[in-house]
Amino acid sequence: MRIRTQFIITMLLFGIILVFMAASAIITKQQMDTAREQEWIAANIAQGASELSYLANDYLIYRESQQLNRWHSKFASFSKQVASLDMANPEQQVLVRNIQVNQQRLKEVFDSTSSAVGGLSGNHKAGLDPALLQISWSRIAIQSQGLISDASRLSQLLHQQMDHLTKRNTLLIYIMTGLFGALLLASYMLTYQRILKSLAKLQTGTASVGSGNFDYKLEEEKNDEMADLSRAFNRMTADLKTVTASKADLEHEIAERKKAEEALRDAHERAVWLARFPEQNPDPILRASADGTVLYCNPASARLSDWKCEVGGVLPKDLLPLVGRAMVEGKELHQDVRLDERLYIVWISPFHEEGYANVYASDITERMQAEEALRQSEERYRTLFEAMTEGFALHEIICDERGQPCDYRFLEINSAFERLTGLKRATLLGRRVREALPGTEAHWIENYGKVALTGEPVHFENFSAALDRWYEVFAYRPAAGRFAVLFTDITARKRTGEALRKAHDELEMRVQERTSELTETVQRLQVEMVQRKRLEETLRESENKVRFFASQCLTAQETERKRIAGELHDSIAASLAATKFRIERIAQDMRQGRGGPGTLTDLALELTGIINEVRRIMADLRPSILDDLGILAAMSWFCREFQKTYSQISVAKQIEMEEHEVPDSLKTPIFRISQEAMNNIAKHSRASLVNLSLRKEDDKILLTLQDNGQGFDPDTARKGMGLSSIRERAELSGGSSELKSAIGKGTIIRVSWPI
Repeated sequence: MRIRTQFIITMLLFGIILVFMAASAIITKQQMDTAREQEWIAANIAQGASELSYLANDYLIYRESQQLNRWHSKFASFSKQVASLDMANPEQQVLVRNIQVNQQRLKEVFDSTSSAVGGLSGNHKAGLDPALLQISWSRIAIQSQGLISDASRLSQLLHQQMDHLTKRNTLLIYIMTGLFGALLLASYMLTYQRILKSLAKLQTGTASVGSGNFDYKLEEEKNDEMADLSRAFNRMTADLKTVTASKADLEHEIAERKKAEEALRDAHERAVWLARFPEQNPDPILRASADGTVLYCNPASARLSDWKCEVGGVLPKDLLPLVGRAMVEGKELHQDVRLDERLYIVWISPFHEEGYANVYASDITERMQAEEALRQSEERYRTLFEAMTEGFALHEIICDERGQPCDYRFLEINSAFERLTGLKRATLLGRRVREALPGTEAHWIENYGKVALTGEPVHFENFSAALDRWYEVFAYRPAAGRFAVLFTDITARKRTGEALRKAHDELEMRVQERTSELTETVQRLQVEMVQRKRLEETLRESENKVRFFASQCLTAQETERKRIAGELHDSIAASLAATKFRIERIAQDMRQGRGGPGTLTDLALELTGIINEVRRIMADLRPSILDDLGILAAMSWFCREFQKTYSQISVAKQIEMEEHEVPDSLKTPIFRISQEAMNNIAKHSRASLVNLSLRKEDDKILLTLQDNGQGFDPDTARKGMGLSSIRERAELSGGSSELKSAIGKGTIIRVSWPI
């Protein structure tokens, strides 16, 4: 195949892969958009079913035409959303059919109930059977719950479908990228084989011909452009050979003469060197033939009685096999040999063409004795190290360049360390402290950090919660970049106060012997006193915070009571007083033969307004939807009511949990914390957008509220009752809260509960 044809095919394959990748990305994006739209519709259907249930509940309780009209209006928009569902997956189609069936049943149940209620007269409506209301509400709730469940399941399936599409698209991109890389590599290899390698051969041939080798010839196997170039090169070489043959012969003869002269000079110098060196060498040197006959011995070798080196004799039995093997293998060999109570290392250097081998020996007795002494010293150190009753650990200090806290890697521990801690050497060596012991107490790391940074030793005793033991620790830095820890188990001493009192007399006798240790003990006690003082200050600060919060709670309680009393006085009491006055006037008119049913109808409208006002106050105190339909419906209701009240603030809600995933004990705290945070945002943030998120993350429930308002500095700003209430509600319900804010960058409140 011609190189040009190969290049065209390669570019065509590259284009096909790129087009396939682009088409795959476009198709996947369209599928993702469709699935995302359908998921949004399914989520709205679940929310709409919850709102229909709530509106139906209102109508059954109060039986007002306004609620009936709102229900029908909501059902019409709900039906449009159901009709817009279009699924291709069989499981999703089943859920869509279930939603459609439940939708129709919900309409039938509500129509039959509303017909029954609407067909009653005014007196019968007032006395409607509670059992009938309960049955009607239960039937509506069952259909609504079925719609919510199916819609939520459909939304979950669509979310899984999007995840599957994303993974499939990612896998396809990886495969296409791999194919692209493989094709690129294959193209490079072919190019290298056919062009670059041929050019390299041509370059080598050019250099060879330039040096006078006119017999060099390039291969002409393939029928491509490079083969054409090789044939032209070979023709050129043949032409040059005929012209420069005599010149090449002359240059070759000159080069051979130069080599012969240089070899003669080298041989002479080598002979002189070999003749002088062995006689002056203090180490044994001899030469032997391939069969082991001694050809030469220097004076040092003749003095070794174990060798018995004599010219014409046979090599010692320790050297004979080595010489034979070196001559056969044609390479230098070496071995340790003991001669005259000393240890030598012997090298065998074969000269196969000359038919002999040189044997060189070097005395290594002192070096081996030093190594043996070092080994024994290390063995004694290891024995002492392992026999220590105190636990010992050697650490390497590791500090990252990114400003992170330093960590420490285990380099060595002794047996006492394993015995006192229950931890094994194999699981610790080479690992970092935080990695090997993730529950390591902060005060241990802090004390180690002092040694690592300042080089000053520290002596302290503390309790390890992870190991449930008391330890007395002495840490010091033996060298730069490392520190050592020496510790003993003092659990028995700490837990046995009586034993300490009995040992008091003995300790008094040893006071003079441990005078040097007293200074360290005093320093340790001073450190403990400082720590205790800090702890007392922390406790006092905590008590002050508790008192402040209690007073704030009382103030908030009184304020809330005052607000409720004001609303009852200004709204309910005033309305009831006006209604009482109207009733008295109507009664007086009726005694005098004036008035009629119309006046009672107006009175009923006023009472309805009073009832609605009572319901509003009740909803502020605790919305009934939280108990009737659950936390998800309550959160949706609150967000709608919040946006009605504060129309200048948009609310973006992401609830990624099912109702059954939220424990009953957390539903009220979640609702109240959301309510308190949203009210704070409305009062102080000057925000135009609020993001509310409720989701499950790992083994936690995470509630997040984020606004784009003016923010504040948490370190300098005065914490109000709202933020304190959020923190206290979170802690009392078993959770924790986190506040992040900066001036001009909004505020983030995160509350999490373990589940």
